[in-house]
Amino acid sequence: MKQKQTLFNYLYNNLHDLIVSGRLPYGSKLPSISELCEFYNIGIRTVKDVLHVLKEEGYISTHERKATTVVYNIHSKFKEDGLEYVLEHRQEIIDVYKTIGLIMPVIFSFAAQIWDEEDLQLCSQRLKESEDKSAEERERICTRIFFELLDKSHNPLLRDIFSSLEIYARPVFFVNYEKYINYFNLEYTFKSITWVASSLLTRDKSEIEYRFGLMYDTVINVIEKTLTDLALKYPEIKEMTPNYTWSAELGRDHCYTQIARDLINKISLGIYPVGSFLPPEAKLAKMYKVSVSTIRKSLHMLNELGFGETMNVKGTRVVIQDEQTAIKCMQNKQYRQDTLLYLNGVQAMVILIKKAATLAFPNITQEKIKNLQGEIEDSKNLMLECLLNCIVDNLPLLPFKTIIQETNKIIYWGYYFAFYPSEKQSINIINIKSKKALEYLCLGEAECFADEISSSYNHSLNVVRDYLIEYGLGEAKNIISPE
Repeated sequence: MKQKQTLFNYLYNNLHDLIVSGRLPYGSKLPSISELCEFYNIGIRTVKDVLHVLKEEGYISTHERKATTVVYNIHSKFKEDGLEYVLEHRQEIIDVYKTIGLIMPVIFSFAAQIWDEEDLQLCSQRLKESEDKSAEERERICTRIFFELLDKSHNPLLRDIFSSLEIYARPVFFVNYEKYINYFNLEYTFKSITWVASSLLTRDKSEIEYRFGLMYDTVINVIEKTLTDLALKYPEIKEMTPNYTWSAELGRDHCYTQIARDLINKISLGIYPVGSFLPPEAKLAKMYKVSVSTIRKSLHMLNELGFGETMNVKGTRVVIQDEQTAIKCMQNKQYRQDTLLYLNGVQAMVILIKKAATLAFPNITQEKIKNLQGEIEDSKNLMLECLLNCIVDNLPLLPFKTIIQETNKIIYWGYYFAFYPSEKQSINIINIKSKKALEYLCLGEAECFADEISSSYNHSLNVVRDYLIEYGLGEAKNIISPE
């Protein structure tokens, strides 16, 4: 599997799904080529190739100096205004809004801590200027502020999560539906969206989370009433299986990099002991369902990072790094990007895991706790990984579950412990914290359980980030520990 094919397929499948599902309906405008490049972290050539194929297949129309337009339209009496899609995915949409209501207030309150004085003054000025605008224009201004706030967070995952949830939530459909407006006018418990946005200027976490929480609670109630009303009006439209998807990589990762990272993870965990030989290239290709050429790229990266020594005929022997290899790795562009993505993932997990653990807690029965204890005894994985799997298995919201699972995919514990001798010692601290979390779970103390889980991730973030800063990865300074 070649890099371009991987990125091409990822972007093509993503845009194709948005169009045929109705999330990008007939007549809507696609982001510009440069915006697609930035959002998906894909080169301009690949974006142009994808748009060319979508145009050839009749999904979009492109013209010079004009926005790309969706021209795909299934003939249906419901299709034009997106009604069919909304009712087919009504429970999924409700779950998306509930996920937004749970996680976005804490994400926004975190991001506000990073704003500098210039950002605050600009936001204040724009909110004042919006006072004389229409309600629709005020909402647009505030939404732009929210996205810009996340852009300044130094963690692209946070913006990507919000973007993905917004796409699935279909807010444009609802604000154009008359009964939604009527319900909203009856239900709303907050002053205005500008009142909500102005909380960002205070940098007060409690106030920000309170105001955003009020807004999202109102929206969730109104969405549920609106969808109930529509379902009664159009009983012939049946609900479909939920299909919310989000990828933490978003084109950031090459296929061979993922494989190299997984191999190093297994080396660190002792699955491939030092001095042993990795399976032959053909066997690895079959295991990872890729071509032999991709495996060779992965093994080359393994050699560069000091975990493998490829010998003619014999294969690749597992070796251990010397002290200088981790420093040398800082000069490797791909590894630097990979490391920042890891830090982004851990930081996002610190922010999100408290909400996830609290939400899952009531669903974790005594029988499940007993099974978890057995899994911890038998597993080669970190205890924290076992606890996370338990949380994920008991999350009732598919979108939230997907976000946690995808974020966890880029947190390869063994991969990073293998690089940093000091972090190998701190694994004991993580295990101690995990044991405390398990004790709180057994005692039924939800808040303490969630705090201890979050603290474990925060510890790892602090240790790895500080080590990276010391050895030359200056960008890591921007990835702060959430309070």
